[in-house]
Amino acid sequence: SSGINAEWPLRPGTGTRDEPPAKRRDISCKLEGESFTYDKACFFGSDFRGSLCRCDTCLELYQNHDITFITDESDTLDAYDAKTQELKQSQDSEMDEFLGTLSHEAQCEIARAIGGLQDVLGTMLARCVENTDLTPEQIRAQFNEMLEKRNAEK
Repeated sequence: SSGINAEWPLRPGTGTRDEPPAKRRDISCKLEGESFTYDKACFFGSDFRGSLCRCDTCLELYQNHDITFITDESDTLDAYDAKTQELKQSQDSEMDEFLGTLSHEAQCEIARAIGGLQDVLGTMLARCVENTDLTPEQIRAQFNEMLEKRNAEK
């Protein structure tokens, strides 16, 4: 099979099928004779994917470099941002639902624990900023101290 969609209508008078216009590939390469080398990060406009060459040679090149996604018009930063936003909203909703099942006392306990964790992490980050070595033992000690404080408050 040549990858032609069997559902696409026959070409009049030929008995052969043509690929849909969106899937047709030009016989000639848009980049023939060009050479591109990027040794640093680069930025392309949002419409760059539409101008990519889709000849068989270039599609094979994309495949060989494991970047076939580059021709996918829906694979944009905006699409990923939208998916991330949807996931965050879903997770927030699940968290709100879970917290709604807890008593007021349990909700307050969770809020205090989050506050204590923020304090411990802030202390550890401050040590990192001061270029103080932070060992695994110090991290354990910080968390143990947080737990002792919490247990003393009860």
